[in-house]
Amino acid sequence: MSESLLKKVKTAKDIKQLFINTGEFFVDYENDADQLFDDMANVLSKENMTKLANELKDEPGYKLKNRLLNSLMVIMKEYEIPHGMALSYANAILFAIMGQLPVVAPDKYDRAYQAEWKAEQEESFKELAEKLEKLRNELQIYQSRQLEILSADAIDLDIRRQTTDPKIGFDFFNVDDDTFKEALESKKNDEVIAIKARCKEEAIYCTINELWMQGENRPIFIVKNEEDWKSLLQIKVAGNIYIPWFYSDQIVAIPNNTNIFVFTERVPSFIKGEINLRPRTYSTISASLQRAGMGINEANKLVSETHGLFIPLKKKLFNGAYLKEPRWLNGLHRNIKETALLIGQWTDCDGDKAVIESLSGIKYQDFISEIKEYARDEDPFIHIVDINSTKEYYLASAENAWDYIDIDNDSEIWNKFKDVLLEVINEAEKLFTYSSQEKLVAQFKGEKFFWSAVIRKGMLRSLIMKAYYKKDNNCQIQLDSLVSKILGYIQTSEQWHYISNFFVDLCEVSPNSVLNKLEEEQINPTGLMELFENQSSDFLFGRNDYIEILWGVEEFLVQREYASRAYSWLLYLDNLSFEYKSNSPKDIFRKLLCPWHNLSAFSKSNDKIEIAAKALAKDKNAWDHIFGALPTGHTSIFGDLHAPKYRNHVEEDTITSKEMYDTNLGYIDLLLKATDFKPQRWNDLLNIYDEVEPDIRKKIKEKLLFEIAQMDDDERLIIKNNIRRLVYKHRYFASAEWAMGEDLIGEMLDILDSINFTQQEYDFEYLFRPSYDGIILDPVPYDVDDKRDINESKTKDLLVKKINEFKENNYSLELLSKLCAQEKSSYLGRVLSDYWADDFFDKNVFASLYKCQSKHEMAIEYIEGLARRGVDVYTNVNELSECVELDDNFRIRVVNNLVT
Repeated sequence: MSESLLKKVKTAKDIKQLFINTGEFFVDYENDADQLFDDMANVLSKENMTKLANELKDEPGYKLKNRLLNSLMVIMKEYEIPHGMALSYANAILFAIMGQLPVVAPDKYDRAYQAEWKAEQEESFKELAEKLEKLRNELQIYQSRQLEILSADAIDLDIRRQTTDPKIGFDFFNVDDDTFKEALESKKNDEVIAIKARCKEEAIYCTINELWMQGENRPIFIVKNEEDWKSLLQIKVAGNIYIPWFYSDQIVAIPNNTNIFVFTERVPSFIKGEINLRPRTYSTISASLQRAGMGINEANKLVSETHGLFIPLKKKLFNGAYLKEPRWLNGLHRNIKETALLIGQWTDCDGDKAVIESLSGIKYQDFISEIKEYARDEDPFIHIVDINSTKEYYLASAENAWDYIDIDNDSEIWNKFKDVLLEVINEAEKLFTYSSQEKLVAQFKGEKFFWSAVIRKGMLRSLIMKAYYKKDNNCQIQLDSLVSKILGYIQTSEQWHYISNFFVDLCEVSPNSVLNKLEEEQINPTGLMELFENQSSDFLFGRNDYIEILWGVEEFLVQREYASRAYSWLLYLDNLSFEYKSNSPKDIFRKLLCPWHNLSAFSKSNDKIEIAAKALAKDKNAWDHIFGALPTGHTSIFGDLHAPKYRNHVEEDTITSKEMYDTNLGYIDLLLKATDFKPQRWNDLLNIYDEVEPDIRKKIKEKLLFEIAQMDDDERLIIKNNIRRLVYKHRYFASAEWAMGEDLIGEMLDILDSINFTQQEYDFEYLFRPSYDGIILDPVPYDVDDKRDINESKTKDLLVKKINEFKENNYSLELLSKLCAQEKSSYLGRVLSDYWADDFFDKNVFASLYKCQSKHEMAIEYIEGLARRGVDVYTNVNELSECVELDDNFRIRVVNNLVT
């Protein structure tokens, strides 16, 4: 087959004509043409096609097309053919190949599929040709006007030329964030798209690559400066995608195009519906390096050394020509660079100005005047944001700045910075503790911070960069001491409310110090638990600062070094059983114990079983958490655990089927050992009875019967009613895929028959529950005609029989009434009006029903049922007033119900 295809392809006129007509590549690199064709021939070789055929023998035809397309694209990019042109060439070659498949492989690729594919490809050729033509025309316009506007194809090609060992392009920047992918696909035709990411350059490359992966055919252009962007507004082009790669206070979107604005995490975007692009995982980056040709050990080492961050990774992969130093590096005075580096971000408020003057040793206006000169470069030092007539300042790229600048641990500015930070962070201003509504009122009255929240967060994040990003272990010791001092000042819940604003950052600065404080709180409380105890249900204006505490603890749970201590504290917290309005420890446990996915540092099956056992020993809510983790519980998990921005942490990962099986088995074993004679736990296990292995069912049955023998009648009733409900449900929906088979239903009925009561009245309580709770155990299934009439007839016959049995044995109606009164819904009154004594008002029945409930619902239903059949219940009720004290509300309800 492959030889036949190759022969056809080599003589295909359409491919040859494509190379000639659009052969910009061949004009410049004609000498490489033969080698390129040899490489493509290798892709279509007999050996390669045989291997591919074996891999895809049971797959549909389009899989072959996609695999061949990817292989051809890889080869063409090695020859530095621009993306759009490479795609056009590859599709043309495939067009010729697929056109021959009905001849050489008619048994697999039928002509109907070929006709459909051919029409699709012809349309694709047309679109690609139009795109290439549009791209060329527009680039000519930009070049004629001397505009610095680059096509995505050109940048992709430039990256390939500037990287060696391995050589990478945009395909290196594959996105592993499914939420981002979906959001981008849904918005990619909007006029404005805002993307928030950690690194602007990496985000631009990732976005372009993802657009290409999604089949985007519009030309994509990157604009390097504001003047050229304004020129585009005058040219009035349409149907393109534009990405500004510069910063300005305000960038006007170019109408009739898609404008993609990329913001770094610290800079506000002010655009609704911004898309967050989370950092790519270590494993994704390593896999991309390996795909580009780097060995697995070398790739993993490089990712670890660079923390998976693009800026340091870029300096390892790109050659010197691409890594020109930013203008600000030599243009700014050292004291200004170091001051801006340490505070990271700030505003024009008085306290922020004082900090800058203290650290830099110059007047604030002189500081700003000098730094402004480097706000609009291609690689700027600072971003200046106007917000309601005030200004905020942010390092354009904290990682880039810290890569170029370092500060000694014994330097004057570092020691001064630590003292200033301690003063700034420990000033618990009231505005931080206000609810959203209180804050609005306070700001309306003119209250404002002396030091801004912006500078506080910036200074704390600089500590993270100094210690961890720069791998400065000596500095970490200093930071542990600094954070311990900050947390040591906390003595009240109000101070905890304040520090919660910075708690997550403190967790990353010094995990040990924060964990020490949390552990000490169990012994010497300082008000932290009041954040959990006093929660707000006001989602608009309320504050629930405890959520920040949970997020901080989540960060520890994805770091192997701190996960165990954090988990112990989480158990302590959960055992206090606060009522949660929003985020809760329960959500965290679902992720920690999840048997089908790894989301924490407890990633092995044994680890998860071990922490589950530890929870059972220390947390009264643990049994429910473990049961909820079973896949049979159908629990959904939303999102990952909160992770640190820079510190090494585990990434979410899939697990093998065996690991999942072992984990589930371990959980069930723990659950069975901890049932503790609690009916609800047994009901949970019975609800999954048909989803577990036979040996587990045997264990469930044996231990259940053992514990039931030692329960009281109330506890037995809960279990027996649940079994009835299950039997009814599975028999009524017998044809459903999830329905339990009759063999297992038989086992359920055996358990049911084994449950006996010491007081026989309990065995009649089920008769007065809703029908779906299992009054009858042999219902006619839902898909049978006349099922309702037949089941109602069966229910009526059973009720008549059982009520007669109850009366004949002179069982206690008073006890039965009390049992039914405990249920959320019981039809005892209604049923007794129909079947107890025909059309006769029974005073004893009424008295039993009336006395067992404070609101007397069953008594009301009893007299209503009799009244509908013409019984004078009003007179009968009044005559009872001498022996039964009837409250006024009941009399009014009787009158109202009888009138209506």
